[in-house]
Amino acid sequence: MLKKSLVALAVVAIMATSLQAGHVKKYDWPGHWVWDCVEITRIPVYMKIGMYIEILDQDKLEIIMKQDAWREYSGCVTIKIKTNFKAELSCSFNNQGAPPGEYSCKIEGGACVEPTLSDTVAERKVCVYGKKVHIVHAAPNNKLKIGEAVVCVKPCT
Repeated sequence: MLKKSLVALAVVAIMATSLQAGHVKKYDWPGHWVWDCVEITRIPVYMKIGMYIEILDQDKLEIIMKQDAWREYSGCVTIKIKTNFKAELSCSFNNQGAPPGEYSCKIEGGACVEPTLSDTVAERKVCVYGKKVHIVHAAPNNKLKIGEAVVCVKPCT
């Protein structure tokens, strides 16, 4: 009987203290833990940057050759270049039905282009020359396509 009395007394004491403390809090389970991120390391990140070169407005570029002397023709166009490395430009003439003659291509203004690395651009002239041209083999035309100036690039040494 003493054991039952002690248990009853303990239950009454617990009930009395809980009523004195106010209302009993109710929790919705399952609970939700919020973890803070703890930095444990920093890893350096590197990037391998490749060579970049761009000829601006390529779709608008064209060379129109005009007569300089008897059987000699030439024509140039200015190209705008953006690059992130020191580039060496060269060019050649790709004949596509030109009247017979000796054709050549040259980069004027220096073959090596310094890196621009910003919104500035470098400018060079691409010129095509024709010597000993026999225009008798072509019909008159204001804009007859005779070939292409092929511009090539490599790192400048």
